[in-house]
Amino acid sequence: MTEQVRNIAPRTAAHIDRASFDETPPIFRSVLFPSDPEESLAAKSPPECFVDLHLDQIVAGIVAKRDEEVLRPIFYTTFRDEDIIHHRLAVFGDLERPDVFSPFPEFCEAMQTVRENFAYAGKIDRKCHHGMVFLHAVSLYCEAVATLLERLQALTLQSDGLNSLRAYLADYTRS
Repeated sequence: MTEQVRNIAPRTAAHIDRASFDETPPIFRSVLFPSDPEESLAAKSPPECFVDLHLDQIVAGIVAKRDEEVLRPIFYTTFRDEDIIHHRLAVFGDLERPDVFSPFPEFCEAMQTVRENFAYAGKIDRKCHHGMVFLHAVSLYCEAVATLLERLQALTLQSDGLNSLRAYLADYTRS
């Protein structure tokens, strides 16, 4: 992947394929929802039963050191829509297989390294050093996405959610 990053030449108007602008880019919103998750994530606070059942402690442990504002509503919102429930059951059915699950923690670790590199680049005053660290972070990002796609393409997936993710990543890496 680093070879691809190094070989990217600046594009001029003559190099741009006009047809690429006419194509609608793929939209991928969530592995957990068959449609737009923003419509589904209405609950911003836990249901009353959470404290009684100690579910608040479980959720706190799950979302610790992660983007809590994004993750908490996923656990707080109840669903009565069978499509969402079946969609999630299929995704989690795929993720129960170790060969399907294993690429995701690896991707998360790689993305943490990318975020750390971007944060470090933001603290650097010397322009040349900043650029070098920034490009390294970009290279790590490209490698992480390509590796996740490669691992997912080698799998037989049953769920629409993970198949949609794989298709989105394939289109994203081609763009």
